[in-house]
Amino acid sequence: MTIKINLEKAYDYVRRDFIEAFLQAAGHSIKSTIGSGNWTPIRLARNAPPLSHLFFADDLILFGQAYEYQARVVKRVLDEFYEISGHQINM
Repeated sequence: MTIKINLEKAYDYVRRDFIEAFLQAAGHSIKSTIGSGNWTPIRLARNAPPLSHLFFADDLILFGQAYEYQARVVKRVLDEFYEISGHQINM
């Protein structure tokens, strides 16, 4: 499963230092969720390192196994951001 989120609107309405702090917190949250065994990242090849997320410019790309429970975990992590920032996801 791959989910791409454009944070451009967040940059429009929130100070850049807040977004940078969020990205660090989101990375930490994702890593702790993986560490607890709740989020299973993907591997692009058998011996490749696990891939869970990429931050690039104003985009956040999330990777996880394509299972319903994984989608719920990703949604929970995203909900944390939206609760902190006051932004909502467009679906």
